[in-house]
Amino acid sequence: MKSSSQVLGKEDCLVLNVYSPNVNKATKLPVMVFIHGGGYQQGSSVIYGPELLLDKDIVLVTVNYRLGALGFLSTGDGVIPANNGLKDQALAIKWVHDNIENFGGNPGLVTVFGESAGGASVHLNLLSPLNKGLIHRGIAMSGTGHCPWAIINPQLAKDRTKALAVLCGCPSEPSDELLKCMQEVHPESLLEMSKRFQDWALAPAVVFGPTIESGAKSAFLPKDVDDLESKVPLMTGVTSGEGGLAASIIFSAGGKPENELKENPQYILPKILMLRSEFPKEKVPSVSKQIQKFYFGEKSIDTNSTEEIIDLFTDSWFLHGAAETARKYKGEAYFYVYDYLHAVSHNSLFGNTKIQGVSHSDDLLDLFPLTYYFPKRTWPEADVKVSRKTIDIVTDFAKNGKLSDTSLKWEPIGKGAKTRHYLHITAAGPAVKENLFSKRVDFWQSLILDTQSEKKI
Repeated sequence: MKSSSQVLGKEDCLVLNVYSPNVNKATKLPVMVFIHGGGYQQGSSVIYGPELLLDKDIVLVTVNYRLGALGFLSTGDGVIPANNGLKDQALAIKWVHDNIENFGGNPGLVTVFGESAGGASVHLNLLSPLNKGLIHRGIAMSGTGHCPWAIINPQLAKDRTKALAVLCGCPSEPSDELLKCMQEVHPESLLEMSKRFQDWALAPAVVFGPTIESGAKSAFLPKDVDDLESKVPLMTGVTSGEGGLAASIIFSAGGKPENELKENPQYILPKILMLRSEFPKEKVPSVSKQIQKFYFGEKSIDTNSTEEIIDLFTDSWFLHGAAETARKYKGEAYFYVYDYLHAVSHNSLFGNTKIQGVSHSDDLLDLFPLTYYFPKRTWPEADVKVSRKTIDIVTDFAKNGKLSDTSLKWEPIGKGAKTRHYLHITAAGPAVKENLFSKRVDFWQSLILDTQSEKKI
């Protein structure tokens, strides 16, 4: 899908693309497998070409997986198994392990990397028992399994599956009748009916997505992310202005989202921040008020508070989850913040083109040409310089699990770390800093810890 109004591609989409600078088996080059983002509902592997990465002597693989209702329906009883889209990814990773040697790749040195929903997918693939021994590094960009949109409550996933069936003219039960009927529904009709679940400009952020498969056979995600572990080295991080994605949408569309948020923040904020996915229902109003006070104080939520909106969504949708993943991760977890503004920005694609900052997905501009989204893209010298540095960082990590620039003392966060080190990527080059957005990260962590402590009382 290119946008909410245009559908491209076909249901038979399970392909992967292999790009190699040398197909000689003896070369055994490091392998990088890219999982695209798009909220588990749009995107394609063909958008992400090899032009910038192959100079670093790696084999690049980009994969497709089933999206939206086609990939993430769940009846909760195994008739329509959950997480089919993630199982497509796992199958692609297994294929890489079994076949990549024929393309000059090393099956013993596979890095899976992805952005947004692709980043969350990377984290979930590291944790999944289906991938044991198949992945050797992970790079989760702007998304992890701890982000509030990354995993859907199993009951909600089941309820939405039944609701979609009814919208498509199918029975909601029994499950086998639901499945039989839904298999006859045209894919475009499924996508069209899926839009009915969108009851506000940004809510729900994800309609059909990953869910926990308790007790299921061959489950991709048999438990909650906090009950699964991986010791595969992980690199994760965010852009400095991820929330430009939300601000661009809120301050566009004729002003309706902005007006509704300004007039009724206590109703809209919990919905778009997905607070019920992280906090008990009875605590949501109190948490929402604390969030509003922390970010806006006495200010109104309007165009004069654009920077606050960007910070709020950067933190709630991306930073808080990524920091939580790094803090809890059993293996080494390295954190970065990408803070370079290119000549083009994804803000221009999301809505209001006047929103400034290093937005969600802007770090991908260093790794891929992205001419599908930016057909007239130019390459100023500064963009080229930063792109080369970022490519060095991700390919160094894929090859060695650390940076080749030994002057950068980039330490993992992980459990027991006393200081939150992170790699700050700017026009001046990468630099190691401490105490990652400390006030903002500590605020969100305190909200979670306060709720957890109350549960124990």
